[in-house]
Amino acid sequence: QRKRPAGGGLTAYLEDLAAKQEHINLGAVDRREAGLEAATKWPRLVEVYVPLQTETAADGGERQRLEKHGGMAELPRGEARRLSALQVAGRKGPLVILGDPGFGKSTFLRHFVFCLAKHRLEPGGSWLKRLPGWPSEQSDRIPILIVLPDLDDWLPRENTHPGAGNVWAYIESQLKHSNLRSAGTSLLRALDGGKAIIVLDGLDEVRTVEGRQRIARAVHAVTVRYKKCRVLVTCRVRSYQPPGSPDEPDLRLPGFRTTTLAPLEPRAIHAFVDAWYAERERLGALGLGEGASMAGSLRAAIEEQGLGELASNPLLLTVMAQVHAHHGRLPTS
Repeated sequence: QRKRPAGGGLTAYLEDLAAKQEHINLGAVDRREAGLEAATKWPRLVEVYVPLQTETAADGGERQRLEKHGGMAELPRGEARRLSALQVAGRKGPLVILGDPGFGKSTFLRHFVFCLAKHRLEPGGSWLKRLPGWPSEQSDRIPILIVLPDLDDWLPRENTHPGAGNVWAYIESQLKHSNLRSAGTSLLRALDGGKAIIVLDGLDEVRTVEGRQRIARAVHAVTVRYKKCRVLVTCRVRSYQPPGSPDEPDLRLPGFRTTTLAPLEPRAIHAFVDAWYAERERLGALGLGEGASMAGSLRAAIEEQGLGELASNPLLLTVMAQVHAHHGRLPTS
């Protein structure tokens, strides 16, 4: 694909960002058991990703508009039509994406960041088709991804009220670490001009209450300083609750909307299974034409062994796919 001139520093930044999100990290899995001998042979996230739905229902006008364009999740008649995580993220205002462990919060952000970065690099590459429901006027935004536990570790312990300047200093330190300092001017210009999307992952993974408090203050400061930019945060459901007593601190983010990820529906489970084995075939782990047969076998195993509830969790579904890919079957216990 022809690349849009974006300035050498910004282009290098986007290429680096996309490369870091490209593959599913199977580092915790025995690579021989997974049938994949090198990280470059790990499945590409964009090829196996399925859109995540939320528990947020569309209002009347929104529902009609999305149904017209085929953008609504299919539910039994009479139930509220749910919005996808991307559709909720596309609404104005900062957002906290809540989900139980393994529900794909970080994976959603990684896929989102990857596609936006690739679109900036390859505007003719149809990358926005992989982000259905994302507002077209937001398609040129520059993603900035921050892992919040890493930010907490980087901030000095004595800095209990960090501001937007501290967060920018952290971004600069990461650019320097990756030899991308020349991208700093472009990123700062995007932040000031409302042309960036600030993506903050893992609020619940900040280890201490004190750490959560100061990270919450830092995030709030960022939303005030860069109020024209979209801000997305992920957190586990149980970690984002009202305080249990007046003496406990409220660790929620002021001014943020919330949405909660829903379990995968059967259609999404089947889509992932088909995509998983198509990708394994592309990687050469299966012979030509074997992927469809293996996908059918895994779908049948999930249904026949009553594993649908477990398979509705994206992480557990991925584990099932890894086990099945190696053994050709799922254990019955």
